[in-house]
Amino acid sequence: MTKYIKISIITIGENMNKNNNNTFDYFKGIATLIIIFTHINDITNPFIKQISNLGYIAVSIFFSISGSLLIENFINKKDYEKDFITKKLKRIYLPYCLSNIFYILILIIFKDYNINIINLIKNILGINIVNGYTWYINDLLITQLIFYTLFIIAQKYKIIKNKYLKYLTLITLTYILLIILKVNNTSLSFIMCNNLAFSLFIGMLLGHIKTYNNNLFQNKSIKYSLILIIISLHLFLNYNQNIYILISQILIPITISILIQYKFNFKIFNNLLTTLGKYSLEVYLLHIPILILYRNKIIYITNQLTYTILYLITLIITCYIFRKINKLITH
Repeated sequence: MTKYIKISIITIGENMNKNNNNTFDYFKGIATLIIIFTHINDITNPFIKQISNLGYIAVSIFFSISGSLLIENFINKKDYEKDFITKKLKRIYLPYCLSNIFYILILIIFKDYNINIINLIKNILGINIVNGYTWYINDLLITQLIFYTLFIIAQKYKIIKNKYLKYLTLITLTYILLIILKVNNTSLSFIMCNNLAFSLFIGMLLGHIKTYNNNLFQNKSIKYSLILIIISLHLFLNYNQNIYILISQILIPITISILIQYKFNFKIFNNLLTTLGKYSLEVYLLHIPILILYRNKIIYITNQLTYTILYLITLIITCYIFRKINKLITH
């Protein structure tokens, strides 16, 4: 029996790059679960409430992984910029627009949406955000578009010949432009301390560092030192929430960069975490619309456990169908 519940960790070794995507999926799966329980505010279970307080950490995990993969792919994959826009339209933007349609339909059903053609088009296209919880997708798409545009300009005019310096400059300029776009809506101090997109910038930097210094996070002394620093800062920075959130956006990407060196084989949760990670985009887009259905008592359930299980089953089935529809449209 113990062999089925044993958690085995295979240390740093061969085929590291081959295992990275699966390991990323583990962390995305964990972050996905946290995001779901963060937004199920109906549940009063103390443990669930505790998990819900970790919502910003989950978003930081998503951002740091997305940023790291973006840079690593641009550096390591030949001609990755070709069809980049088309790939992002199919993989992220189209599902985003479809989820907006689904969300609007639910609002219309419950008479919570005033139909106006101009606003409807803007809501569907994401020009005006209709589902406030999808702000993460907006920030991600804008960041990727900015970086891609800067990359094409740099390639065309050969502004910076040194490859290492070029990517470092592009990453920095991308985040500066993102801040400029956002500063009109809020204060600079809020952006720096509370905006979780900062972890996207840190993830991009770490992706750059890992690519050119592949053994950096594999050095034991560096890893253990970083782990001690991370634990210490988490323990002693709670007194100031703004500083704590800012520091966490630096620590979380670093933690992911360290742990990604390992391949985690969870005998029981392996498939669950991996699947959730692979469907993390669909879950992120659809978990609120499905939650609205339950909150409006379309299915009346009083038992918290039953409520949670049925909600998760409904969400999983919807995400599966949603992906099939998206593939059908793109093909």
